[in-house]
Amino acid sequence: MGARMLIGFVLSAMVEFDREIVEQSGEKDRAQSERRREIKDGLRDEVVNDVAQLLQQVVEGQPQFKALGADRIVAKALEVMEKLIDWTNPELFVANLPRLVGFLKDPILQTASAKCIYSFIYKGMEPLVKLQLVARLDLVGILGEWDPSLRAQDEAFSQIVALSS
Repeated sequence: MGARMLIGFVLSAMVEFDREIVEQSGEKDRAQSERRREIKDGLRDEVVNDVAQLLQQVVEGQPQFKALGADRIVAKALEVMEKLIDWTNPELFVANLPRLVGFLKDPILQTASAKCIYSFIYKGMEPLVKLQLVARLDLVGILGEWDPSLRAQDEAFSQIVALSS
């Protein structure tokens, strides 16, 4: 129980960090903006590798979390991953891609997983590299299996389809 609580705390802290530091980086106050950039750069240099390892452990441990009724921890890990992909080295998360694709079939995790994949593909890549990634992961085929009622209301689904087309 204690490990799950600690993991949940770290993941929640990372979401709040992103909200308070990363998303606010466009402020007009130059000093505050510079301080936020320094904090973000420090986290990127000192902590992100450890957080990426934690996220990989959570993603790999998804069956155990599911058995414990703790899918929300995996969903929170995917939320953190989505945010980190945007401003860190996406190579930290490449190993998770096959599992993320598998999560697209899980009704509880599919939206969070789709957002991660979208962030990964949206990250600056050459178009041909993106196309090869989408083809290799068979995203179009997997997205075709989504519940039609979810497709219509899921923004992440629409974004991935747009990138896949």
